[in-house]
Amino acid sequence: MTGLFSGVFAHGGIGDEVGDAAWLRALLDAEAALARAHAAPG
Repeated sequence: MTGLFSGVFAHGGIGDEVGDAAWLRALLDAEAALARAHAAPG
């Protein structure tokens, strides 16, 4: 695992699950959810 969080949160096979791409996907998912909530009527 290389990148911003390499070796900080997990080692071995689980490292890909908490790697940079996973963090980016989670941030984008949260941003999309906020945009949907903001666009909802009411």
